[in-house]
Amino acid sequence: IETTLLAGYIRCLDTGEPLVLNDFCYDNEILLDARHYDLRATRVAANSLTLTWRDVTDRFWATQRIAESEERFRLLAENVGDVVCRMSDDGTFLWISTAVKEALGAPPEHYIGRKVWDNFFWPVDGSALETTMNRFASGEPYLGRTRFLGADGTPHWVHLFLKPYLGVDGMRDGMLATFRVIDDEVAAEQQVEEAHLFQAQAQTLLHATVDSMLTPQMLLEAVRDRAGQVVDFVYRSANLAFCSYRGWEERDIIGQSLLEAQPNLVGAGLIDRYANCVDTGESVVLDDFGLVNAMLDDERRYDIRVVRAGVDLISLTFSDVTERYQAAQRIS
Repeated sequence: IETTLLAGYIRCLDTGEPLVLNDFCYDNEILLDARHYDLRATRVAANSLTLTWRDVTDRFWATQRIAESEERFRLLAENVGDVVCRMSDDGTFLWISTAVKEALGAPPEHYIGRKVWDNFFWPVDGSALETTMNRFASGEPYLGRTRFLGADGTPHWVHLFLKPYLGVDGMRDGMLATFRVIDDEVAAEQQVEEAHLFQAQAQTLLHATVDSMLTPQMLLEAVRDRAGQVVDFVYRSANLAFCSYRGWEERDIIGQSLLEAQPNLVGAGLIDRYANCVDTGESVVLDDFGLVNAMLDDERRYDIRVVRAGVDLISLTFSDVTERYQAAQRIS
């Protein structure tokens, strides 16, 4: 038993003062890890204690995470601030807040008296921003993104807002600007754009790969009733081999009901198998499965494979193996 805990029990016996411990860390020999407990001990007789405890490990770690989150938020709040500056109509800095040191790496005195065009805008963006500034000179505010050069020459993306500065007489007296560095925001957006591009390329590659398959393949989405039970599927995609086998065009079947197209799937028990695949992830593997082909008006034999492809999605492939089946029957 922990020395601190034992000392608390002894003090409770000796003095009658109840023992109250919250978030007490104790090595649990059964669980083989440190747990946190709320402990209470009360003297009930000269040599007897009543003891209660509650495992509050989850609460303790939740509290720790909250505290860490609050600390991160505090640090973020202390280190984030927009830069505010005032410029004359010709772009000369008249005043700039101390936040510029954090944003661009130089103190306010580095900029005061200099023109905004002097090694401030990223050269690639300079001409476009000069056009914007000229437009602003007529009194039009500006809100947008551009790149400013840091004190070390590194370009930084900033969110910039410009508006006329009005003096006490209500007349325009230069410009007021605020900006904040958004390098992380822009980088995140670029990553999202790249991810979308990659996803689109992957989808194109996947579609081309599926269309090149000789085996018919389709992607089906489950349709559920109000109780959540799968009662049907709709076509979400179909490869060229499937469309050729069925004599359909893909655009004509997307969104169509599977059971409307093939009502005999219920009696054959396939809908239940497909639904189980969606709900449990258990693949469907059927060889030489007999199914009446309504278009050919006879029973055909199929090898069928079904796998879950996402939430309420299954990928189904099949091969018409009737000739193989019939040949095997003749041999046997």
